[in-house]
Amino acid sequence: MASAPQPQLPLFYKDLMPLNSRDHADWKVGTLEDAAFMADTHAVPLTTDEFIDAQRDFPIVFTIGENPLPIALFGLNEGVNTFMGEDNKLNEVVYVPAYVRRYPYMLARLHPEAEELSLCFDPSAGVVGKKDEGLALFQDGNQPTEYTQGVLEFCRRFEEAGQRTKSFMDELKKLDILMDGEIAITRA
Repeated sequence: MASAPQPQLPLFYKDLMPLNSRDHADWKVGTLEDAAFMADTHAVPLTTDEFIDAQRDFPIVFTIGENPLPIALFGLNEGVNTFMGEDNKLNEVVYVPAYVRRYPYMLARLHPEAEELSLCFDPSAGVVGKKDEGLALFQDGNQPTEYTQGVLEFCRRFEEAGQRTKSFMDELKKLDILMDGEIAITRA
């Protein structure tokens, strides 16, 4: 079962499919063997909840434009992630932002007018599907497994953190304390 092409999908996502017990009752999730999905990403969105942990490993900057966002810099040049090795794995132990950890899942509105969010996944990631090995997504026909409930809870907490981040950014804009700037960094 394929889903229709998705316009303007978020960073990393190539497709988005709602997870449901009718179509995915016997599906399983495997393990992401690498992080190829973020190999060419030099900046990853952050929530304010993550500032303390992320600042230990990355500079935190804010995007420019009408709706600025906090981002962690994984590299100084666009398309270059300095923390990724040629094997598409992190080459050092660093904080991994929640935005990355939730992949290939996310909560999304199935229709623009919908109030509630549905748990969706990116089928192009190749880790969710009809597999012999892996963790089941549903049990007893239609009940989410503990794994699926955990993913849903993580995504719910991420959305809540996103709302707190939006409030923080709205306050920064209201106080007019963000300014455009440029920085030159020279590595020894």
